[in-house]
Amino acid sequence: MRVPNFQRGFVWDPERVAYLMDSIYKGYPFGSILLWRTRQELSHERNLGPFNLPQNDPEYPTDYILDGQQRITSIFGVFQTDIVLNEPPLWSRIFYDFGAPENAQESSFIALNDMDIDPRRDR
Repeated sequence: MRVPNFQRGFVWDPERVAYLMDSIYKGYPFGSILLWRTRQELSHERNLGPFNLPQNDPEYPTDYILDGQQRITSIFGVFQTDIVLNEPPLWSRIFYDFGAPENAQESSFIALNDMDIDPRRDR
């Protein structure tokens, strides 16, 4: 997947990413994603948020994200473990709160800073 240059950069704050994870977890609709699959490579592309993605195999088509880039970047940033960043973004540190009460209105996911993370608890 690639992000065409005409798309804006990643702008969501950590709380918005946490709410997206909560919506997915609870099975709520979270919008659509529109991709354009083509073998034509665009001359200008953006990174997926702070992530430099590897080059595509030229034998395979590329999926360009036309709508849903904020959601795709959020999901990728929370769950990917292969790309190491010097400074991981705050929105990549989303945790499920096992102590949160079951409540449809309140999020069970929270965004934490490094100093707020309790290393004795699992992610």
